[in-house]
Amino acid sequence: MSDGSITYQLSRGWTRMHEAVFLLPGFRPSWEQRVLALCMRGGDGTVASHVTAGALLDLDGCARDEVHLYGRSRWTCEGVRVHRTSLLPPCDVTQKTSIPLTNASRTLLDLGAVMDADHVEVALECALRRGLTSVPRLRWRLQEVGGRGHAGSAALRKLLDRREPGTRPLQSVLEVRFLQGLCRRKLPAPVRQFEVRVGQRRRFID
Repeated sequence: MSDGSITYQLSRGWTRMHEAVFLLPGFRPSWEQRVLALCMRGGDGTVASHVTAGALLDLDGCARDEVHLYGRSRWTCEGVRVHRTSLLPPCDVTQKTSIPLTNASRTLLDLGAVMDADHVEVALECALRRGLTSVPRLRWRLQEVGGRGHAGSAALRKLLDRREPGTRPLQSVLEVRFLQGLCRRKLPAPVRQFEVRVGQRRRFID
């Protein structure tokens, strides 16, 4: 479009969000809309990442505040952190409601760079509980991407190494916090989701 056409559309209700990114009239502002506009502003290869990807995936403990992106170009915007990486293969990227973002496995690998290990564990248990990833897949991504120098990978690696094989995911944030409290006080680790059979029924006791 020509500059004149854009100026005309702006007078008719368009809103300029970023350079070459416009909001058409009739749409209410939303957080998801802001993230998508920022990805468009960043250009090809820009995806939501870290806590922002976690929030889009509805992972426990991931807040919708500062926006985190992986981007190829260097640019700045208030309230936005643009991370650079040379390792973001297609298998680490997904899409949700038109927003490109890192998938659950890559997001968990990155979270340790921007939040403490306790919060990463809360997000990890949520992702495993909902079937968004698995321990073998996470170990594979750690091997492929989470080498020395990749910010955040150490936290996830320690959490996975601490898990017993076949351990069932915890079912709530409260269960994770309780387990973390036991660990800090060096108390014996409980059996997670202890299975009890009553007739044909199966129940899992915390």
